[in-house]
Amino acid sequence: MKKLFIILGCVSLAWTLYVLMINNALYNYNAPPRQGRPEVERDFRRDEELIFTIRDYLSELEYDWIPIYSYDNLESLYIPSEGFISIADAEASEAIRQLLGRGYRSIIKRENCIIFTRWGNLGDLRGVVYSIDGQIPDGASWGSLNLTKLEPLSPEGWYYFETTEKRNTIVLPSEETIQKKISEFDPEQS
Repeated sequence: MKKLFIILGCVSLAWTLYVLMINNALYNYNAPPRQGRPEVERDFRRDEELIFTIRDYLSELEYDWIPIYSYDNLESLYIPSEGFISIADAEASEAIRQLLGRGYRSIIKRENCIIFTRWGNLGDLRGVVYSIDGQIPDGASWGSLNLTKLEPLSPEGWYYFETTEKRNTIVLPSEETIQKKISEFDPEQS
């Protein structure tokens, strides 16, 4: 009997460690340390020349949606409505390569803004965003993400941002509502 408890304890411990390792691999794989405004702003200042080169290039393109991710083939851009297009500007291509090589997660032109994601884990993102038309970026440009923080930076038109993923939530009914529903089905309960 004692051996059975020892074996069950070892199996239980092994299973728990396995689940924790899988969880860590799925949700924290290759994630940089969480960054806030001071770190993002410091990196923005350091990488300003590269960021401005990319901003100028993407602002000139007439597409509303241009996603560039750190794992993409950086010889071309994938435009969802058009397919792949080559990056015509060698300086912009090199700036994209260098910026993503410095740990930026993505660069996305979406409608009226260009989003430079410095840190991200699932839907929780931090970075800087540039407003192409001079208007303050709104939540509509963020798709499935909630824009939770938007703070102006210098120079004008630049903002620090934070987002969270829109998650489905379950709202449980109150005890009173549950009792009311029960009484509708079972009049003897009330």
